[in-house]
Amino acid sequence: MMETKRLFTGVIVIIIVTIGVFGFLVTSMSFPNDNNNDTTTDDTDDSIYPPLIFDDQDLLNESIEVPNWNFTLSTNETLSMADLRGRITILDFMARWCGYCAQQNHHLRILQEEYGDSINIVSVCVDLADTLEQLTEYKEEKNVTWPLGLDIDGSSDWLRVRYIPTLVIVDGDGMLRWNHEGTWDATSMAETIESLMG
Repeated sequence: MMETKRLFTGVIVIIIVTIGVFGFLVTSMSFPNDNNNDTTTDDTDDSIYPPLIFDDQDLLNESIEVPNWNFTLSTNETLSMADLRGRITILDFMARWCGYCAQQNHHLRILQEEYGDSINIVSVCVDLADTLEQLTEYKEEKNVTWPLGLDIDGSSDWLRVRYIPTLVIVDGDGMLRWNHEGTWDATSMAETIESLMG
């Protein structure tokens, strides 16, 4: 009985010490020390990114011009943001394996039928492991009739895309105008487009 108590006490002490050491390591890695000699490295340069982008509001007053990103399309052609100037562009950040992204295609198809060539729609695959052949198959399977390409220039990083689908609207002057996380129905998208066109 005494042996069992000692063994139990020893196990408890080991667990407490382990938790303490783990807690110390986590906090020492997460916070800079008091001398501001933070030894962690952060390779991201926040000056090249826009300010935080809020969802579902007109971003015109933020004056955020998007870079001239390039997308490698499923057709092996390159499409740049400069190619899309002059018309409102909807960038649909997605992945082939995302079920909600497949649902979003239906709403984008409705918009394409309604607006035709007066807007641009581009689906941007954030999964760079995908091949152009896989994107071509996806386009055929899901009846995607607008350009679909890979995010080779990191536009999703620049825009801080956290969820897919995320839909971003860029106006004809290349200014970021709208950000929406999650699926977005065609009616609401059309209302937003009309407000941005008007």
